[in-house]
Amino acid sequence: MYCKLPEYIALRSWPLVPHAYFVRYSPYAQPLTKREFEIMLLCDGEHDIEFDETVMALVTRRLIVTCEKGDHPSEWSEYKSYDNRYFPKMNLMITGKCNYNCLHCFNAADNAPLMTEWTFEDICDLFDQARDCGIHALTITGGEPMVHKHFMDIIREIHRRNMFVEELNTNGYYITQEILDEMKAVGCYPLIKISFDGIGYHDWMRDRKGAEQKTLDAIKLCIANGFRVKVQTQVHRKNIESMMPTAKVLNDLGVNEMRIIRTTEVPRWLENAGDACLGIEEYYEKLLAFAKEYISSDMKMGIKVSDTLSDWKNLSVIGKEGQI
Repeated sequence: MYCKLPEYIALRSWPLVPHAYFVRYSPYAQPLTKREFEIMLLCDGEHDIEFDETVMALVTRRLIVTCEKGDHPSEWSEYKSYDNRYFPKMNLMITGKCNYNCLHCFNAADNAPLMTEWTFEDICDLFDQARDCGIHALTITGGEPMVHKHFMDIIREIHRRNMFVEELNTNGYYITQEILDEMKAVGCYPLIKISFDGIGYHDWMRDRKGAEQKTLDAIKLCIANGFRVKVQTQVHRKNIESMMPTAKVLNDLGVNEMRIIRTTEVPRWLENAGDACLGIEEYYEKLLAFAKEYISSDMKMGIKVSDTLSDWKNLSVIGKEGQI
């Protein structure tokens, strides 16, 4: 019988990960036994493979499919070996520039003269190198990545190299139906991580009148177009009491997850907000009270509570099951 790798499977190896495969649009390579790997190497539409239990298991798992002789796998699916360490994904800050002047952020518009961004040519060269290292998934961030004049070209170049955008960090200002249609046309459906700092407080935090409604509209538009949305919320003494009302609004919109982050004592934030920082113990106390109230509610949105200094090793996660 003749077999090939289906279009969503790619066979890969690295010196420390010698037997593995990628599933398209899944960031991490999955392990194979040596025997499974050796069989999949022969699944090129040219080798006549003897049917046995391992082959049957691979077919059942849809890691290989039967085919006619001469029916070859795609260029992406074909076996590739890399001589570097295993790096399946990367974060790329394509620009330090931003259209908002956020009170806590070093990438604020105030600092625009200090901010640089990648040229399109340099980014394409980096993508070639990333592909040649076996990198599969990217997180695109900034600044505000969508201010880059080649933003959509960058998205297209990633997917043209058979990599994909796993996550997009944005303030949501530039999200339009046109942009989302272009992303869908490329096959780009990242987790869209949108900053939103609480009902009644977002305009102040972002130093932009109308930012709150603009962001909520962007969240609605993303969800209506089938994109998963994760909202990232800076919390401090001024907005801590808005966390439950904010969670309710986001849950009702269909947001997948809300990540709450303590706004830390960076110079810009201290200058703009005075003593608004929550101390660590105060933060724990306030968020544990929030967690108790959230768990007892009927909301289903995931909640992640973290600290930007250590991320608490993702200590606190609240889900539908009420775990923390």
